[in-house]
Amino acid sequence: MWSEQKKKWFSDQVTRYRDSLYGVAISILKNDADAQDAIQEAILLAYQNLDSLRAAKSFKPWLLQILTRVCYRMAGKRLDYVELDLLEGQLAQPQRDVDQKLTLWDAVQRLSLGYRTVVVLFYYEELSVKRIAQILGLSQDAVKKRLSRAREELKTILTEEVSV
Repeated sequence: MWSEQKKKWFSDQVTRYRDSLYGVAISILKNDADAQDAIQEAILLAYQNLDSLRAAKSFKPWLLQILTRVCYRMAGKRLDYVELDLLEGQLAQPQRDVDQKLTLWDAVQRLSLGYRTVVVLFYYEELSVKRIAQILGLSQDAVKKRLSRAREELKTILTEEVSV
């Protein structure tokens, strides 16, 4: 049985990192409802396994690791489809208004899942390469390589958008 103090600490930590949790979940799943479901599941798993947390200062990366695994599992199960009736009349229209600007976040969302995840964790969550490697179960060299390739892909995406 947990003490009230421990429950409050856990709740405070989850509240503190709620924006980070949402940012990571939405970047992987690209769907608000799925992101919210993944966050809820990750928080529940973290609560159930809080005794496995070795150090309180490691709470954020530990929770993000749980969330990332939940999101990857959900992304693997999800079937992406669009009903053709919803697209009727839109296919002949240009996809983007010329005046509409591509934001950096939009460009990040266009990256493949592996690249998108490391970019969000590194730039938006400001985690170290070492922490990202731990969270994703990769070597530090693999994380560095993904970051490098993601930067190149972002450069291409943003350059193409400027030339349109």
